[in-house]
Amino acid sequence: MIHKTSLPKDSEERLRSLGPALQQCSGVLFAYLFGGATVSPLKPLSDVDVAVTLMTLSIWSRGVWRPSA
Repeated sequence: MIHKTSLPKDSEERLRSLGPALQQCSGVLFAYLFGGATVSPLKPLSDVDVAVTLMTLSIWSRGVWRPSA
């Protein structure tokens, strides 16, 4: 979907802080940024795509640190 609202002025700063913030989340297996936000400088209408893989509750509770099949 195309929005006509520009990204906030501090978007690049927010993106830089996203990795360290996600590292503090114990349920996150991995995350990655893709799409228009991977190109610097961001354009006013760049999209920000973030994929996050979370542990399932059963994996987390057993201490197994790999995604379920």
